[in-house]
Amino acid sequence: MQIFNVSVVSGPSWGQLAVVGSGFRYSAGNETPGADKFTLVISGKSRHHRGTSILEVEVNPQ
Repeated sequence: MQIFNVSVVSGPSWGQLAVVGSGFRYSAGNETPGADKFTLVISGKSRHHRGTSILEVEVNPQ
């Protein structure tokens, strides 16, 4: 898989989200009141097929 682009569709309500190269980094703050979520769009190529995926991430503190 070759990733060309990662972009944020909707950011988290409480934590910090950063796109880092072809990946991302999320960190919850110490004062995060509960669950958080964000959505990314990832475009790339697998073998000879280009495509786009939507990644929805939900973070639930334990």
